[in-house]
Parts: sequence; structure tokens; C-alpha cells
Amino acid sequence: MTNSITSLFFALFVMIFNNFFSQEFPKDWIGNYKGVMEVINPKGSQKVTVKLQILTIKENEAWTYKMTYLPENQEKSVKDYVIRKTENGYVMDEKDGILIQMAWLGNGFYDYFELDNMFFTSRLTKEKKGLTFELYGGSRTENVSRNEELDITVTSFVPQFVQRVQLKKLK
Repeated sequence: MTNSITSLFFALFVMIFNNFFSQEFPKDWIGNYKGVMEVINPKGSQKVTVKLQILTIKENEAWTYKMTYLPENQEKSVKDYVIRKTENGYVMDEKDGILIQMAWLGNGFYDYFELDNMFFTSRLTKEKKGLTFELYGGSRTENVSRNEELDITVTSFVPQFVQRVQLKKLK
């Protein structure tokens, strides 16, 4: 019971802290970026050139998020989405009815979502060198463990892939 109360107070503190010190989506993110994404899974890895475009659609309300994947000897793939500011934060609008809630924490966007019994989590953060994007996920196969003495149950999920890239702003 004490752990539950402590967890509740910690969660409330984090919410209050984030609301009090939250930042707005930074204007210095606007622009075109390029990098080489590393795609890793248990069978190996590959590298894919990617471009990211973030432009203002409507000031303080909506921005383009266009990630273009340029694999060697394959057709390019484009994820053409919109980041929208909402009352509760931000959403990634895939423009097909799918909206992914995103949290703005510190210097970036973070999300967690599920699709067809798989989990995904990503982050897009501003770094000195540009933007860093990372997406990882895997099957929602549960691994449950329990500590009876502390009255804690933990459910873990094993990531099965990661995509990461350091994006440098183009002039």
C-alpha cells in the first residue's frame, strides 16, 4: 500500500512539474534534415538514408512531419504526417484517421502505442548536432514476474527491433 501511495505522489509531482515548466514546440526545429538510419533486429542490421522535413502549417497549431526513407536498390517510402497541438499536448496525425498521442517532455516528443499485438515507442529530440529519432518495439508477449514481499508485479515486453538516426539540419 505504501508503494502505491508513493507512486501516486510521484506521478502527481511529475504532472505538476511538467505543467509548470513545460515548453512549446521549438521554432528552431523547422527545416530539412538528413541522416543514415540504422535498422537493427535479431537477424542483423541495415543502414537506410532518411530525410525529415518539419515545416509550419499553422503557427502554434500544426507542422508537417515528412520522413522519407531512401533504401539502396529499393523504392523510397514516405511517411507524410502532421504534428498537431491539442489541449492535452500533441498528436501525430497520420491523415487516415490514426492519431498517436505524443508527450512533449524536456526537449522532445515521446510516444507509446500498440498495433496488431505489437508495441512501439519512439522519441524525437533536439540535440546539439540536430534531431535524434529512435523507434523500437516488438511483440506484446508478456513476461510477468512478481515480488510477493514487496507486493509488486512487473510485466515486461522484449524489444525486437530498433531504428535510430541522428538527423543533421540541411542548409
